[in-house]
Parts: sequence; C-alpha cells; structure tokens
Amino acid sequence: MDTQTVSNIIQWSVTFPIGVCGIILNLFLLVIVILNRKTLLSSRIDQIYTLLLTLCLTWSTLSSTKLLVWGTGYGTVLNQLNAAGSSLPVCTIIGANCLLAMERYAIVRDAAWVKMRWLFLGVIVLTTGVFGAMVFSFATSPCSNGIYPDYMLQRWVWVVSAAVGFLGGFPIIVVSYSLAYVHMRQQLDKAAANHHVNVIRMAVQRKVLRNSIIMSIGVIGCYLPAWLVIALVAGGAFQGDLTVTVVTQLAFAMMLGDVLLTPCLVLHFSMALRTAVLRTFGRRLEEDEEFVML
Repeated sequence: MDTQTVSNIIQWSVTFPIGVCGIILNLFLLVIVILNRKTLLSSRIDQIYTLLLTLCLTWSTLSSTKLLVWGTGYGTVLNQLNAAGSSLPVCTIIGANCLLAMERYAIVRDAAWVKMRWLFLGVIVLTTGVFGAMVFSFATSPCSNGIYPDYMLQRWVWVVSAAVGFLGGFPIIVVSYSLAYVHMRQQLDKAAANHHVNVIRMAVQRKVLRNSIIMSIGVIGCYLPAWLVIALVAGGAFQGDLTVTVVTQLAFAMMLGDVLLTPCLVLHFSMALRTAVLRTFGRRLEEDEEFVML
C-alpha cells in the first residue's frame, strides 16, 4: 500500500473514532457544567477543569473535522491548518495541566493566591510564547505532510518550541504533584503518630495522594513518548515515507487519547461534577461530603 492509503487507514480507524468520542464526552460534561455553573464554576480549580474540558473539546473537533475537510481535496492551506490543529491544542493543554497541578498544590498547602500568582503568570507567558512560535512556524511554511513545517528553519522553530513547552511544562507538573505528595505524606505520618487520628481526614488525604500520582502519570504517559517520536521523525531518525507516516500518525493518536483521559480524570477528581452527572440520570452519589476532592 502507498503512504497516503496507510495514513488514511490509521486516521479513519484510530484517530477519527477517538476524536468523535472526545467530542461527545467533553461536550456532555461542558453542558453539565454550564447547567450547574453556580456550583461547578465557583472555585479556581473548577474553572481550570472547565478550561481543560474546553480545550479537549476543541482538539477533538479539529482532529475529527480535518479528515472530513481533507476529503474535499488537499492543498497548501489545508495542510497548514491540519498541522496547526494537531500541535496548537497540545501546547495549550499542557499549559492548562500545569495550572491544574499548581492549583492542586496550592490547595494542599493552603497557599495564598498572592504567593502563587507569579507562578501562574509565568506558565501563561510560557504557553503563550510556545503558541506564538508554533503559529509562526505553520504560517510561514508549507506543511506537505500535514504534521510539521517543510522549511528547515520553521521546522526547528516548531521542534524547539515544542521542546520548550514540554521541558518547561512537565517539570512544573511533576514538581507540583511531587511537592503535594511529600506534604501529604508528612501529614499522614503526623496523623499516624497522633492517638486522636481523624480517620475520614486520613482517607481523604490518601485519596489526594493517589489522584496526584494518577494525574501526573496520565499526562506524561500521553504526551512524552509521542513527542519524542515526533522529534525523532523531524530530526530524520526514521527513514522511508511509510515508516515515518505510520510512526507519526500513531504518535499523534497516542496524544489525542488525552481528550478521553483528561475528562475521565476531571470526572474522577470532582465529586461535584460526578454528582451533577449522576443527578442528570436520576441517580444520587452516596458519598460522604468530606470526601470532596481537594
């Protein structure tokens, strides 16, 4: 089979179903949030959850509709839009995950907003810079494969900006969750040494510990292997159009899986959202109020 046929098979059998499922799941949760906005948009962490769901919905929609648009024919502009639509949502989702990790740490430590605002601003500036560099690389170079720029300068701008986003984003995520983990571990040790242990509170803290680890592993597992593969492809590590196409398309499908992973994690973390979803189906969430996620 030729390269384009293989690419089409992977996109229609893997990428497209993921995108469609992402649209349905994220749109459903966003509708629930809008209908219950007084309770589900009341805190900063709830607003970050909503931002993540919105970005995942955007990425799902772009990844699905690009195949339908491509069905009308290929062209320079369509290839550029396809490449941009594959990369730009990723850098914004990484930035939003950084905000979420820092906000979770701030909640765990009861840190005042005035002490964290410059860190939040730094992440926003970093994400905006990466976003702008990628826009430049796609706007000033054709993208014949619909993945990365053809011109060498723009290709390296794309690679470097993506690397900066990941090298800047992943440490923030890992460090924030690690610090939250260490703090919670210390609190659990102190509680264990206390003869008047609040059992419910300890259970909540264990749950926070577990979810922090899950979130960190989930984000890194979706993006890091895929971007390493894409960087190797852009650097010429893989030879042959067919091999490059298969490896790259599977790498993007792996990243796109985050449009399903993130809303599931948000639903798992937010008891208020779970309660609203179950209420929609006429069910109640029988869970102690003290187990609301931090």
